[in-house]
Amino acid sequence: MTSLTTLQYRSLSVASLYGNKVNCGQLLRDSRQELAVKRLEKSAKREYKSPWIRPPVTPVRTVEQPELNSSQVDEYLHRVTAENRRLMREKGIKMYLTKAEKNGKDVAPEWTSQSPGRMLQSPTNAPTQTCEQPKDLRRRSVYLVGSVGRGKTMLMDTFYESIVGDTKLELRHKRKHFFDFMREVHERMRVADREKAPDLTPVEIAANTIADETDLICLDEVSVVDVQDACILPKVLEVLALRGVVMVMTSNSKPRDLFNKGLNRHIFIPPLLKILEQTCVVVDLNEDKIDHQTDYRKTSGTASKWTGSRYYFPASDASVAAEFQADFSGIPGRLVDGPWVFTLPHSTTRKIEGSYFKVEHGEVAAVWCEFDALCEKELGETDYSALADHLQRVNTTLFINNVPIFAELDGLGSGRRFGKLIELLYDKAVAVRILAADSPMAIFSPISGSNDVMDAMIADDKMSPVFWPVVGFLPSTLTQLYHALEIFADTYGDIYQIRTTGMQLIVVSSPKLINKVLKSRPDVYMRSFNKHKIMPFPGMINTEGEVWKRNRRLGAPAFNGKNTDAMVLDMSRISKDLVKQLDSLSTNDGCIAWCATEWLPLCTLDIFCNTVLGTNYGFINPQGSSLGQGSDKVREVFMDFLHGAGYAMQLSAVPWATRDRFPWNLNPVIKKFHSSTRFLYGICDDIINDRRSGQNRGDVEERRDLVGKLLHLDHEDLRGNLITFLLAGSETSATTTSWCLFYFCLYPDAQSKARKQVDQLRRDPESVTDIERMPYVEACVLEALRLQPPVPLLLHECTKDTSLAGFAIPRGTFVATMFHKAMVKEGGTSFRPERWLIADGTAVDRALSRDHYAFGGGPRQCPGQAMGVKESTILLAMLLSHFDDIRPNGDINEVHGRLGATLMPNSLELRMRRR
Repeated sequence: MTSLTTLQYRSLSVASLYGNKVNCGQLLRDSRQELAVKRLEKSAKREYKSPWIRPPVTPVRTVEQPELNSSQVDEYLHRVTAENRRLMREKGIKMYLTKAEKNGKDVAPEWTSQSPGRMLQSPTNAPTQTCEQPKDLRRRSVYLVGSVGRGKTMLMDTFYESIVGDTKLELRHKRKHFFDFMREVHERMRVADREKAPDLTPVEIAANTIADETDLICLDEVSVVDVQDACILPKVLEVLALRGVVMVMTSNSKPRDLFNKGLNRHIFIPPLLKILEQTCVVVDLNEDKIDHQTDYRKTSGTASKWTGSRYYFPASDASVAAEFQADFSGIPGRLVDGPWVFTLPHSTTRKIEGSYFKVEHGEVAAVWCEFDALCEKELGETDYSALADHLQRVNTTLFINNVPIFAELDGLGSGRRFGKLIELLYDKAVAVRILAADSPMAIFSPISGSNDVMDAMIADDKMSPVFWPVVGFLPSTLTQLYHALEIFADTYGDIYQIRTTGMQLIVVSSPKLINKVLKSRPDVYMRSFNKHKIMPFPGMINTEGEVWKRNRRLGAPAFNGKNTDAMVLDMSRISKDLVKQLDSLSTNDGCIAWCATEWLPLCTLDIFCNTVLGTNYGFINPQGSSLGQGSDKVREVFMDFLHGAGYAMQLSAVPWATRDRFPWNLNPVIKKFHSSTRFLYGICDDIINDRRSGQNRGDVEERRDLVGKLLHLDHEDLRGNLITFLLAGSETSATTTSWCLFYFCLYPDAQSKARKQVDQLRRDPESVTDIERMPYVEACVLEALRLQPPVPLLLHECTKDTSLAGFAIPRGTFVATMFHKAMVKEGGTSFRPERWLIADGTAVDRALSRDHYAFGGGPRQCPGQAMGVKESTILLAMLLSHFDDIRPNGDINEVHGRLGATLMPNSLELRMRRR
């Protein structure tokens, strides 16, 4: 059995996964959701203390059936309610009346606790089949209820992901839409083998076969609308609970509101409520004030289910109808006249009249259907579920033509059928394009309970987000802007347009579109902050046009493999100083508590000064030797510069606010930024002049630093590039190493595997050969760069008219490339370093790592990529070599990114032990 000590740092707990989504800006913080997560986590932790129990099914007792006399029949009928008899009379059903009923007495129903699935308790001597209630039927299941957009499905899927990702539990699991689950139950009832279990009903046989195959079931959108489902669902849930199956369900309705206004509801729902009360904890996600609820379908960071879907209206507009037709015509494939045929359960088929479709490579690429053919015919939920399954399986887009306003129809049945169809298409992520008479709100307005479908349509309608007039979206920080753009990308797709801070911004997040932008630099796009010279010094990052080409041509060769390999020894030496410094923080029990986001920047700053400037300022000073106040002043200047540069970038939309003149220099951050820049000018001038003087004297001392390789640049270019390297190289390495340690806390198995590889060196890494012998450690660095790139987005300005994805992009338009979004879209959000290794795991896949989006791409890809990866790999390996059990010293869920010059963790407090 796994110990609780180990499980406290589980990498895939539902609380950790949810916390990460909040901290990364994918979700907004929500107190109701946090309560639900705590309930799921509490249930999970309780189960981790002991194996999940699957109690055996108590044998069903069959009482021998005696002959019934008239008094027993009267006793049985006596238990039928007056309400039920009234309904039966209205339906024209003849029935016997008991003496009590003849006298006008209403009789209340009695529900049996032994068999909640039975509608009525049989008379004492009548034949019974009951399943004994276990003494301890624990409330292990969870029922999440909330209105549309409250995040029910997201929470359930997060829990499901945490369970599925835990290989230690070895649970059998399934995740289904409720309609699909009930369809499975009906199918199993149909093929139930009564000969093998003569004492069980088909419902009980079906439920037992499901329990034989499953330990955990997650059901989305529980909605009892069919009388057959209402009749059998209590018994299904009862058998599953008795068999130890845990269920997590989501629903827009509270249990007491299920099957509302359904036929004979008073008969079917009480047993269902009974079993839900016995087995489930109900968690209500609705807030107290409905008007202030957040719709997570519109704002959450989870991937949009309807990528590729569109809603066209009004159909009466000829241009809209023509656009809808052109959309279908634009899909490649051979046009085939209908009717379209799809397969239903039981291997039967259904023809959709009034339809035609396109076929490409033998597969149906798109289907055009008239609304009447889909929703005015005898099709039900089972049919729509099978239709959605088929469309999902063959990746087909469904076009629905001429959706009317349902209030104008004779009845609302077709509208409700359309709602169920859309709900199933949405759940299965089937792309659907609709031409309707009016907006979703207008066509659904007369249908009670249709808001779910309407909101689903509106939430995924491919439009641009709307904010304040003229200025548009006003973020309070650059971090908020970054998270908002990612959230909008989930809602509006790979390319969308938004007005923010008064400018029109095109946001792209697909690898294909990002590559097109990057490869078009610098001819078509330029970095937006370069136009207004936010950074008041030249360099490879801060210049454009011929100046950039000159700097790149003359400066990039200094970052070749030979030069960066020679720097590894200095990286190793300073990393050892960090180890000694951290070791001095240890307590008597050998524990070390430290803040990675405070110490790592000092270490990488030391590495920068040694490897680039050729100067040792001793910011990491384990010996405690006095280096004079000059070192402290330089450190303060460097920190003011890095903080000010990140702050100035946040003001790039208002560049005049970053200038070193009144009144903007009254801002203390801007004032320190410019004063520290001038101080750095002096430092670089002294280093350059000293080095050139030595060169003129014939000084042939071999040095490993970068400045000696760049003396051929003119003085201003060289000074600007040295300051640029400080901005681009120092903090990015500290950021990458910090995030890697963060993921080591979440994924202890990866930490152990990396440490094992470091231990195989049997010494501290000191050369590029040592790095090559630690491919998994380097892969961890590359994976941290993928999940948390130091520069997660880049803002460009279009310098000439162009196009993206068929959209015209006029000159002067701003385009944001979302690197982080593109990488997690391709590779997911799990920390999996193995993706960067070749098949046998013995080396890093250089072809794959060379195109890493964390370093940009195209002609302006970062030339210091190799140097940065080597630095972080050496730092990480040195920490793993000397310290064990790196874990969070506090709540890891409180760690989130703060975007300045880089996306650095806000505060990463760690604990570890000296090895």
